[in-house]
Amino acid sequence: MKRNRGYGSSQKATPQDIPTIMSIVRACIEDMQADGIDQWDKVYPDRETFESDIAGKTLYVVKSQGICRGLIALDNNQPPEYDHVNWHFHGKNVAVVHRLMIDPIVQGQGLAGYVMDFIEEEARQQGFNVIRRDAFSQNPRAIRLYTKRNYRIAGTVRFRKGMFQCFEKDLHR
Repeated sequence: MKRNRGYGSSQKATPQDIPTIMSIVRACIEDMQADGIDQWDKVYPDRETFESDIAGKTLYVVKSQGICRGLIALDNNQPPEYDHVNWHFHGKNVAVVHRLMIDPIVQGQGLAGYVMDFIEEEARQQGFNVIRRDAFSQNPRAIRLYTKRNYRIAGTVRFRKGMFQCFEKDLHR
């Protein structure tokens, strides 16, 4: 468990976190749709995805006063679409970030930056050299977060919902 910036703790998610996680998912979907961002829906991300993340010990939650306020997954599973991206940073030890979500109630308070600080350090501790991730091209908040954090744009991929920008960061620079 890691504490930082008054947000509480970052820790691996457990099955007991699922109800709160699904509540955050619904709130994030509603919030993005209200902003005209049709990134997530009832198909993805779904409960089974998070249960699989938890079983694989790849899902982390951020809690404040015992309440889950954010989540993020970290593993080395690159979607096949990534094979066609012109990545700049290569190596065996590539981590992939999935499903960063911040409860809309606490968005705008720096929690996404804290979660990214945490996950980058966690990736380093697990021996990863590079982080890759994608962001829906119609989600300006996500794109702004990664460019502000010095993630390099490497290309685009198409998933079910449309085009996604691919980002990467060398963790040792």
